[in-house]
Amino acid sequence: MKAITRLERAREAHARFVGDLLAHPDIHGVGVGHKRRGGKTSRQWSIVVHVARKVPSPQPSRRISPELRWYSEREGRWITVPTDIWEVAPLVDQSARPDAKPTCNVDLSARVRPVPGGFNVASEGSDVPEGGTLGGWVWDRANGQVVLLSNEHVLGSKPGTAVYQPGGRSGLVPANRFAEIVRASYDWDAAIAAPDAEIDACPTIECIGPAVFAIGEPTYGMLIEKVGDGSNLTRGVVTLLDYLCLEPLGKRLVPSVYVEPYKEPFFSQFGDSGALYVESDPDDNTPWRRIVGLHRKGNGIEGAGSPLPPIAKALQVGPLDEMLPAAVEAV
Repeated sequence: MKAITRLERAREAHARFVGDLLAHPDIHGVGVGHKRRGGKTSRQWSIVVHVARKVPSPQPSRRISPELRWYSEREGRWITVPTDIWEVAPLVDQSARPDAKPTCNVDLSARVRPVPGGFNVASEGSDVPEGGTLGGWVWDRANGQVVLLSNEHVLGSKPGTAVYQPGGRSGLVPANRFAEIVRASYDWDAAIAAPDAEIDACPTIECIGPAVFAIGEPTYGMLIEKVGDGSNLTRGVVTLLDYLCLEPLGKRLVPSVYVEPYKEPFFSQFGDSGALYVESDPDDNTPWRRIVGLHRKGNGIEGAGSPLPPIAKALQVGPLDEMLPAAVEAV
């Protein structure tokens, strides 16, 4: 029998107990990460639960167990995985913007053509009138075209719906229309839209560089960066895997990674929804920096986003280098 790693064990515990944990009245988020002791991060994998306030509860029914325990029929023994309680503000769709000098120094709410990733977009079908962020451009494998990628809650899900750049802050001005929705995934909170003119697509992310030419999986401890309309260029570190949190809008639970600021006061602000996570320090010699996630929400400091590989599968999209053979064949 193959040995089960401690990370695999923690993920098994997460799958077994996440529903019960999220049903607890004090828990608003659950993920897999390293246990913290005395302000320091250990190497012990645990089930991390987020609470708004960490206080002893006089009610036994509301106490959070220090460990999760179950009997494994496969192994013929009892298994235990520790829990860890973090006091963290819930992730919401709106949060205050702190006074901080933008790292990128670009007005991401401006009208630009062609449009790189990082700039403000909105649509008539959006859940947020102010809009969000155009993450970047990818290749639509189903239709053989370049499309923009953002959140479903930013763009909506109805094919043919108009997309504007800029969007919500200045209102949906007809002259700013530049794309329309192709399809969306509610389960992954992601949507793609085709530009009215392909010349309006710029294959970069503002202040970061060429994208999207490689897709990868986010991993624990990975350093990432993003450019979002709310907080500009920020950097973070993945501290939780398999993160699920209660959703203010609807009842969907979207598997995500949890990201904390890295050497900065904050990682996420209102308006960043739809931004792409870019691996900061690749450990190989790949020619392109990998895009690993799609930002969904934050609390003014931390944030969470969905891994990009399952989004790409659900929406039938891939990196832009897939368009090259098609372009050559067309010639």
